[in-house]
Amino acid sequence: MPTVIRISGNRDSIVSAVEKSGLPFRESIQSLRQGTRSKSRSSETTFNLVVSEADGDSVPQQILDTRQFLIAHAKSLANLMNDLENQSKVIDFSWDLATSSIGQSNRFPCDLLYSLASLDLQLEISVYRVE
Repeated sequence: MPTVIRISGNRDSIVSAVEKSGLPFRESIQSLRQGTRSKSRSSETTFNLVVSEADGDSVPQQILDTRQFLIAHAKSLANLMNDLENQSKVIDFSWDLATSSIGQSNRFPCDLLYSLASLDLQLEISVYRVE
């Protein structure tokens, strides 16, 4: 699973902010399915933006890719996050944990955590059991 920035909340606010940002966000499959099942589109939605294609077995690469992405798109992200003040904003790292493993650790650098905090992006780590 890739590392993604995920924003959720009011459809009108998010669609407007995402279009204005110029960043390649995509509406989540779940949000699109909800819209096709009901006659009127939901007022809530979720959009995702992939910031690292590295697999969950390479968290250090995900961290490096994410740091580079945040630097390269600092202004666009700051403007977007300001426009989405009252929406849910998360960056989700995937983490593969072998079924034979007792545990695992990864270290997130302070500068990355500071960057996320300054953007009001919550850090989420999704752990997936793998063979």
